[in-house]
Amino acid sequence: MEINIKTIEKELEELIDQEYREGMSTAVPTSWTIRGVRVPELKRIAKEHLKGKKTEEGYSAVIRFVDDAFRHEDRELALVGLNMLMPFKKFFDSGLAAKSREWIANVHDWEICDNLAYVIISELLMKGLFTEEDLLYLRDHENLFARRAYIVCRVIPLRNGWGDTDRNLSDISYFAQDRDHYMVKALSWALRSSVKSSPQEVSEFLDEYRDTLHPSIVREVTNKLEKGTKR
Repeated sequence: MEINIKTIEKELEELIDQEYREGMSTAVPTSWTIRGVRVPELKRIAKEHLKGKKTEEGYSAVIRFVDDAFRHEDRELALVGLNMLMPFKKFFDSGLAAKSREWIANVHDWEICDNLAYVIISELLMKGLFTEEDLLYLRDHENLFARRAYIVCRVIPLRNGWGDTDRNLSDISYFAQDRDHYMVKALSWALRSSVKSSPQEVSEFLDEYRDTLHPSIVREVTNKLEKGTKR
């Protein structure tokens, strides 16, 4: 069973929106190819190509497709592939964790980083398939977006109160002094996401690192704490 990358490329070419492409090129600076196809269309394509393939064999085919998409450094192909991978959570295994490490090392923008880390790596983490060694690989990687993934993959676990919240917060404190725009945004996102499930822990974390964190993080997280669980 294979998913034909050429067939999907042809479908994508028919959906290119030049105005959207120009906007995305500004919003998501990247060295990857941006065709200019909107996310709802990418999700639709992913869903259509999954019909009759939600099996272990289909799971393997999707991983091969994502592998090719990342090798091509193509935004739309990668997002189609990651959307196809999401329904296979029950099949996630250590092999996917290893592949995720390969993929993240080749990411050069926040959009692909967040799609991979927020949905795929976070699920691997909560299943115990993304190990301490894997996390340290992200944390210490020379690629900025691998380091961002180290933070972003904690968002869903922190939001759901999964695991040891103090440990998760302690781990992301490693980047408390970071001033890179993409890291600052990721830290703020992770901390704000954890307010609903662990307000006390977040408040204590903020008190401890108030003078170390970027001021925008302190402001945004403080505002979230003051509003409580209201969105």
